[in-house]
Amino acid sequence: MVLCLKNPLPQVGLRWWNYIDDEGVSQWKFECRDTSGGTDSTVGPPPASLSKTEASIFWGALILAPLLWVVFFVVALTKFNFQWLVLVVIAIALTSSNLLGYMRRV
Repeated sequence: MVLCLKNPLPQVGLRWWNYIDDEGVSQWKFECRDTSGGTDSTVGPPPASLSKTEASIFWGALILAPLLWVVFFVVALTKFNFQWLVLVVIAIALTSSNLLGYMRRV
């Protein structure tokens, strides 16, 4: 069974995914663009210049997404809207795993 969560992003040059090998062990794979001037064919050739603005927007959104879902969790909890808590917990898990995937490479 292979669970592929590929996130190729030319702005920051990072990609990660997780898969389950034949023995049932979860394997994390991380790739990054070669910053020494060469190219890493698994992620693609480096762009002419990496925009610091785009990288800042990417990292800011990546960090703020789980925090926003935590705010939604608190709102749903305080309004006793328990039906939405399932959705919010799933969203927190997914956005946090995406953040973890990128942070583990950095």
